[in-house]
Amino acid sequence: MIGNISLSIGIIAHSYLPVSGGIQTYIHANAKEFVRFGHRVHVIVPNNSLNKARHTVMDGVHVHRTRIDNIDWSYPVEDNHIGGWETHKDHRRWGAQVVQMAMEALPIIKKVWQFHKIPYVDSMYGFFTDYHPSLEMRAASRNFYENGGMGAVIVVGDHVRRQCESGKIPKRLLRVVNPSVDFERFDPERLTDEVIKKFNLPITKKTKVLFCPIRLQERKGFKCALHTFSKIKKRYPDCHLIISGGSSANPAGIEKPLSAYHRITDELDIVDQCSLLLNRINDEEMISFYKLADVVFMPSLQEGFGISILEALAMKRPIVATDIPPFRESSGDYALFFEPNHAEGAARAILKTLEYDNQIVNQVERGFRHVRNRYNAARLAKQMLGVYEEILSQKNPIGFSHIGSF
Repeated sequence: MIGNISLSIGIIAHSYLPVSGGIQTYIHANAKEFVRFGHRVHVIVPNNSLNKARHTVMDGVHVHRTRIDNIDWSYPVEDNHIGGWETHKDHRRWGAQVVQMAMEALPIIKKVWQFHKIPYVDSMYGFFTDYHPSLEMRAASRNFYENGGMGAVIVVGDHVRRQCESGKIPKRLLRVVNPSVDFERFDPERLTDEVIKKFNLPITKKTKVLFCPIRLQERKGFKCALHTFSKIKKRYPDCHLIISGGSSANPAGIEKPLSAYHRITDELDIVDQCSLLLNRINDEEMISFYKLADVVFMPSLQEGFGISILEALAMKRPIVATDIPPFRESSGDYALFFEPNHAEGAARAILKTLEYDNQIVNQVERGFRHVRNRYNAARLAKQMLGVYEEILSQKNPIGFSHIGSF
């Protein structure tokens, strides 16, 4: 609770499939903690392309999905492409006192304020320039953050904060709230036999397993993962690579990377030793795959933070990752790093990790303590609530004439 007040919190998310490793995990982790603290949480999803139930409850969090056809998958600038207008009546219906945007869709946020006078915060999870690539868009978004009545912009880490500052989002608006790990779910003692059977994986106790909890995208480095694995295979013929493939609501744009995946695995003669589990893994199974891994391999070229790294540390798994700022930030340096897109360097780091000497064992243990101490779900949810409290307590919040009923 904030003081003696129980809040009704509205969260607008592009989709809501909180599978481990993704930003939606971050959103749901906070929402679940808000409920535990006694608040009412409504997640509004102006996108139901997967034909999920319109109204569901997940861990006490109410999830409401609209039905919009012919959705333009992108982070749009134009109004209504993902049905943001439909969220207005939902905010009225559930009496939201504060709204957090979990998607970068600026006109929708503007309408939330324009029609309802509700204080709101935005969220930035990745590169500022990923979402606003052109100079025109950067200028438009900068003007919006300066003049649109924004209460705060929540960012997942210092790397994204710096990106936002370089994109000219006002520093006074930026608040860092890290992702968290649910240690009730991420249990290092979890059994893994069920996922081996379900997915018919050719894995025995002797098999060395590399797990890449990544989507099949260029920026996630899946091509580097395949070339690296072909080098590992020379040392460990009985090894296996598992790429989770993500569980995205976006069916578009997969054809090209999927074609590249099949072409590369065929050229490298690793087809039978690679498993791409595209859109097939549920949240609980992802945890089992972490446990199954001898190495969690993160070859991404671009990331906002690296939630999968936190989850791997929580599962006491050794990590090999690209040497990029967000991975340094999230791992606390409890990983082995290699230069992006450098398969030779990645293979050397993985082979060293597979030796599992005292250095690696100690690194894993220190990494587990690091994530348990720093990324506690309840503490970070309270930090997020503190941002809401800050906005609600302002006598005259920036851009708001009043706060209250509709």
